[in-house]
Amino acid sequence: MAFLPSDWVSTYSTEDRSSFPGFNKYFPPILRPKHLKRYFYTHLSPLLSPLQSTKVAETISINDSTGQLLLEDLSTSYPVTCYGSLSIHPTTAVLTWLAGFHATFWAPEISPILSSKIGSPTAVPAPLSVQSPTTTTGIWERGGYWYLATRTDELNSLKDDWHAEDKYLLPWAKDIDRRIQSENKQWKTLIHGDVKGANIFLSSSSSSSSSSSPSSNTTDLKAALYDFQYCGISTPAVDLVYFIGTTVDRSLLKNLDNLLAIYYTNLKQAYEATHEGKKLEEETGYSYNTLKEQWDVALVDWMRFMAGWGTWGNWRWVREQAQTIISRWEAEGRTPIDH
Repeated sequence: MAFLPSDWVSTYSTEDRSSFPGFNKYFPPILRPKHLKRYFYTHLSPLLSPLQSTKVAETISINDSTGQLLLEDLSTSYPVTCYGSLSIHPTTAVLTWLAGFHATFWAPEISPILSSKIGSPTAVPAPLSVQSPTTTTGIWERGGYWYLATRTDELNSLKDDWHAEDKYLLPWAKDIDRRIQSENKQWKTLIHGDVKGANIFLSSSSSSSSSSSPSSNTTDLKAALYDFQYCGISTPAVDLVYFIGTTVDRSLLKNLDNLLAIYYTNLKQAYEATHEGKKLEEETGYSYNTLKEQWDVALVDWMRFMAGWGTWGNWRWVREQAQTIISRWEAEGRTPIDH
C-alpha cells in the first residue's frame, strides 16, 4: 500500500505480492487474493461503519476491468505504523478493533443478520482447490495462512532430526486442525488472518513504544487495519494468538488473562451493538471459558506452523505455552485423534 499525501488516496495493485518468492505455490497464476479483497471492500467493510473503534479504509472506487481498488489513505487519521512490541495502550486498541470486527461478522455461515445484509457469501476453499479461479469470489472458507491444508511441507519438516525439540507437536497436528475446522458454527467468525504490526495503523504516536505504563493522552487511541487477503472463517482465537504471539511487548504476556478479558469484554459490547441488542453468551453460548479453550488450540496450531517454517515474535513464550497446554491435555487423559 503506497502512502500518498493526505488529500490523495492509496491503491492496491493487481499484482501486489504476486512476485514474492513462493507466492505461486499457494496462489496459482490465475488466482489472486485481489478477488477476495475486492469482495471484502465491496460487500463486507461497509458493515463496520457503525463501530468507531473498528476502522478500515473506505472504498473510493473499484474498477472491475483493471482489478484495481482505490481506497482511502489511512495515514491521514492513523499516521503511526507498528512493527511489534506494542505496549498496553496500542495492544488494547487492536484488541478492541478485533472484538468489533469479529462481532460484526459473528457466525458468518448461519447468521440471519449477515444473511439479510449481504446474502450468503461464497466460502472459497484452499487456493489449490479452487475450481474456477478466474471467477471465484467471496471469503476463504478457512481464514489465515498457516492452516494445515496449505502447510504440509512445514509439517513434514518436523520429522527431521534437527526439529527434535518440536516433535511433540506431530501427534497433535491433525487433531488441532480438525478441532478448529469443526468448531461449533455459532462460535466462529470472520478473522482478519494476518494481524501483525505491519498491517496496523494507530491514531496517535504517543503509545507506539514498548512501555506498558499508562499515559493520559492514550485513552482515545484507536487502531485501523488493512490487508484482508487472508480474511476467512475460523475461531476468533486464531487472530488473537497471531497478534499476541507476534506483536505485543513480552512484558504483557505475564498478564495474558487480562488481555483476553479486554478482548472478551469488548466483544460482548460490540456483539450487542451489531446484533440488535442481543447478548453474545445468551444468544450463542460463547463464554469466556470457550474463548480460552479456543485459545489453547489455536496457540498449539500456531506453534506447529512456526516450528516447521521459522520462528519470530514472542516464539519462546509461544513454545512454552504450547508445551504446557499439551502436557495438561495429556494429564487429563486426552489423546490426539487422526494421528
